[in-house]
Amino acid sequence: MDRKLHFSMDLKDYRNKRGHCWAFCCHHLLFPAFAMPFYAEREGLSEQMGVDVDDIFAVSAKILFFVPVLRELVLTLGGRIASLAVVEKLKVFGLVPGGVHEMISQQPGVDRIFLRTGFLRMALRKKLDLVPCYMFDECSAYKPLKVPDWVTAVQLWLNRTFGVGICLWKGRWGVPFNLIPNKGRYVHGFGRILKFDEVRGMSEDEAVQFWLEKFVEEEKRLFLELQKVEKRRLDVTLEITILKTRFQRSGGGKKHS
Repeated sequence: MDRKLHFSMDLKDYRNKRGHCWAFCCHHLLFPAFAMPFYAEREGLSEQMGVDVDDIFAVSAKILFFVPVLRELVLTLGGRIASLAVVEKLKVFGLVPGGVHEMISQQPGVDRIFLRTGFLRMALRKKLDLVPCYMFDECSAYKPLKVPDWVTAVQLWLNRTFGVGICLWKGRWGVPFNLIPNKGRYVHGFGRILKFDEVRGMSEDEAVQFWLEKFVEEEKRLFLELQKVEKRRLDVTLEITILKTRFQRSGGGKKHS
């Protein structure tokens, strides 16, 4: 499995004293945010960005910390629970906004991003700059198993009701539930920074809406940039859905394509 990092800006432009929230989109079964401390050390990103590698963490859903073995793996990789109380103590962290919803919704021919506003509020309250990131071809690492519509409905209900994600996939050689990913070139793209200074003075709701629109624009731009640079996956389209939060009425979200 070949991995590559792509940056839309010069590395020195990511340097700041405030800290960053790296938000990775288009997620499947691989752990992109958890790989950041490794990348920071192997690629020298921590030194170039002015960040101590020991200060880089990944935040994830609480449910991962209740599953034996997986919990130990997440903690070993620098995982922390995605809550404001925990995030307030972190300077640099990565997360996957789409989470489980994104994992169980990927299909060939279209990259699907699902966004809620919680990650924006966490970054705003911590006064961090936000870095939109894109995992190019990450959703091709595993292929979804073909299942009846009712099975997919149950998966989404479990995710919506209990925050539990049950993924049904095929790994390399077409073997169901094989953790070995398909061969491919997986690129982690880092987009242009959304600076906290742009929303300074706004109310939190105004800042969230402003950043959400900018984030969607940047994900679209970064997706097209990666298609151009990599010269592949040119027939793949991008679909972005804004999910309603638990405090809003249940139902579908707003789609951008």
